[in-house]
Amino acid sequence: MSPEPFDFKGPIFRTDEAAAYLQYRGKHALRSLYRFLQKKGVPTMRRFRTVLIRKADLDRAIGATQRRAS
Repeated sequence: MSPEPFDFKGPIFRTDEAAAYLQYRGKHALRSLYRFLQKKGVPTMRRFRTVLIRKADLDRAIGATQRRAS
């Protein structure tokens, strides 16, 4: 069974979207995501019970930064 595809459009991800963005799959995808967030010191936010993560913070944590062409 393949995971549900996500539309990575917005600047903020829920935890399940962030796990899919980082290509964590399987039974312990969210556990792996939380370990990664703690290890790299990625800041999170909350909207009620939902944990939110900024795409820019994830990209910075994995080293995927782009330079603007001048």
